[in-house]
Amino acid sequence: MLNTLFFVKLIAMPCFTALVAYIQKRWSHKLGGAISGLPLTAGPISVFLAIEQGLPFAREAAVNAMLGYLATSIFVYVFVFLAKKRSWPICLLAGTAAWGVSAIILALLPLSMIMKMAIGLATLLLNTLFVFGFSHDEVTHITKKVPYDVVIRAVSVLVPLLVITALAPYIGANYSGVLGGIPAMWSVLFSFTLAHSGRLAVVDFFKGATFCAWGFQAFFFTLIFLPITHVLWLYVVASVVASFFGYGGYKLMPKMQRVTRQSFRGVCLIP
Repeated sequence: MLNTLFFVKLIAMPCFTALVAYIQKRWSHKLGGAISGLPLTAGPISVFLAIEQGLPFAREAAVNAMLGYLATSIFVYVFVFLAKKRSWPICLLAGTAAWGVSAIILALLPLSMIMKMAIGLATLLLNTLFVFGFSHDEVTHITKKVPYDVVIRAVSVLVPLLVITALAPYIGANYSGVLGGIPAMWSVLFSFTLAHSGRLAVVDFFKGATFCAWGFQAFFFTLIFLPITHVLWLYVVASVVASFFGYGGYKLMPKMQRVTRQSFRGVCLIP
């Protein structure tokens, strides 16, 4: 069983990242971001935790995964803010450091389950309201090409998946859930996007990711409250719910963009 799970981890995650990278390059940064906003990294981690550590452990980790979205958002805002004048390595290091500090602090706080979920949902709501206040024309084309960039992006996401699932028995569900939200996929995709197409393309990517992140939160909300004890069916239903909310969020993007631009008049949390 463990060998099978290892090879599933080894194959699935690079495929997800390669898919996002291809969609981003083939169509637009916003659409690529939308796909990445779904629980493509934290979802498989949760599945493996449920199989290897048990469903109660995975449900507890799901609560912390919702909370961990705050730390992931902090990574994004630090990255995008510094991208105005700094190169991608500095943005990546600073964003990752900010994520690490905030993730550890969140894991240490004595918050109730309801409070953790409320913080995660409130973070997503604020992201939704503010990120579309950044007014500019959508960037749709890659301006620079790097050989094998899709392969590099795909391989990079293996590290957190393998590390978190390996450490889960030792660090517990609290840290597993929060650290399971490590922005491995976003850190790589953001860095390549900044290097290839500039900061505005990164913002477009985050716009798509933000609206489809409603599917991310819905996925874990379903895991927590749906009274299904069979692991396979629970995750199938959670995936369907996540797809529904993610698609709904993506379809609402044009309308929300008009509303927020009128409300904030071009002002954004990340100027």
